[in-house]
Amino acid sequence: MKHLIVLIALCLTAHPACALSCIPADPRADFQAADASPEKYIVVHGKISFDDKDVPQRDPNDFAPKDHVVTAQFQGQSLNQRGFVTPFSTPFKLTFACLASWCGGLPNNRTVLAFLRQTAAGYDLAVGPCGGQAYVDPSPKMLRQMQRCLNGGACKPPRF
Repeated sequence: MKHLIVLIALCLTAHPACALSCIPADPRADFQAADASPEKYIVVHGKISFDDKDVPQRDPNDFAPKDHVVTAQFQGQSLNQRGFVTPFSTPFKLTFACLASWCGGLPNNRTVLAFLRQTAAGYDLAVGPCGGQAYVDPSPKMLRQMQRCLNGGACKPPRF
């Protein structure tokens, strides 16, 4: 009984033993979700840049869900049936979504594979604490998988 009380006390103090547990993100799952969504998405490969000063530091003791929105710029290519060959550049709204004290992150000025959602106001991208929607330094294999998904080929994400 003592051990149970200690475990509960540790969890209530946000001890690393009770850290957020996520299923690994997979771009094939994101592709399928975007494809099934009534909203429009564009799959892109290139660099995302934003002003680091626009991203506030999160207080690890603040458990209220708060998102941080910054203006970002994408420069690269969008996906079509031949691969990532169509030049594409756009400003967009980048949201670092938070769940309790865990927030999504994205390194500035790095190459990514991303799923930009098209809205009436332009494009946006939300990165959450469990990843997904944006993949830093994607492998050539990952990029080929996206082309295969778009062309109706095998696009099944792994099961966990």
